[in-house]
Amino acid sequence: MLKFFSSLFILSFFISCSGIRLIQDYDSISDNRINSLQEKTAKFFIKVDRQFAKPDLNYENFISFYDDSKADINVLLVRNRALYKTSITQQ
Repeated sequence: MLKFFSSLFILSFFISCSGIRLIQDYDSISDNRINSLQEKTAKFFIKVDRQFAKPDLNYENFISFYDDSKADINVLLVRNRALYKTSITQQ
């Protein structure tokens, strides 16, 4: 009986030492791109807030921002889909 419990203890000890990875490791490239996108978006909203009452505040004046933002998001999605265990990150 003592053998059983000691082997059970040793087995549980080794199982508890093993790592379980549910998400990817830290990715500095994705993190930098996300921070850059967040900074550009914050600057965009500051600019829109400042120009709110002006007549030139329309979609056509900001198409380059929208295109750049969509491209950045697509690059992040493609990168994260290519990496292992990124479904939580993508969500």
